[in-house]
Amino acid sequence: MPAFAHAHAAHPQWVMAAALVVTQLRAQLTAPPINRADEEDIALGFVYFTDAYASDANDLLSYLRTELPFVQRWVGSVGIGVLATGAEYMDEPALAIMLCDIPTDQVQVFSGLSPLAPTGQGALGWPVQSAWVHVDGAAPELGALIEELAQRTAHNVVFGGISSSRQDVVQMAYEDSGHLGVDLPQGGVLLGGLSGLAFGPDVLVRSRVTQGCDAKKCI
Repeated sequence: MPAFAHAHAAHPQWVMAAALVVTQLRAQLTAPPINRADEEDIALGFVYFTDAYASDANDLLSYLRTELPFVQRWVGSVGIGVLATGAEYMDEPALAIMLCDIPTDQVQVFSGLSPLAPTGQGALGWPVQSAWVHVDGAAPELGALIEELAQRTAHNVVFGGISSSRQDVVQMAYEDSGHLGVDLPQGGVLLGGLSGLAFGPDVLVRSRVTQGCDAKKCI
């Protein structure tokens, strides 16, 4: 799978939007240049959805696990808006998903239920290089939490975003770690707090600032 598969859709009913996205992803996974074999696992799926689906987050995660069982991990969060390639969904029910082909033993899901080790060691023994994090902006001592997380990475590098919602501030942090022989909590849908991914040394990450804000408007 040499490319990342990604899809997005909007619909008043979350299950219809999810079905549209899954259909798009399956079409990409079975077409050139990806041509994914049925037995191949995919290490990671990112899922972002607007707050119209916040109360359905558990059902959404269950649906994705059932329809795309070869995806080993799901992480994501809620937002007032969702941006995707060539599309911007604001104040409407929508979601976007990206599947990532990275080494399956070089990524670990973490959350308040399964935090990163203070030593900066991943579950499989590699030193954590960087971390992708979703945070609740209302979390107490947020700056200190992010700084502490950064100190658990080899290069003090964390990136990600702040969850936003007019309903529950939900995040997804699910890992089916049985294939690795690691006894870790599988996680699921979390309310607030901090969660995300830790990357090992074989995952090269390039980050960019994708938006900014001035005194008059956000761009």
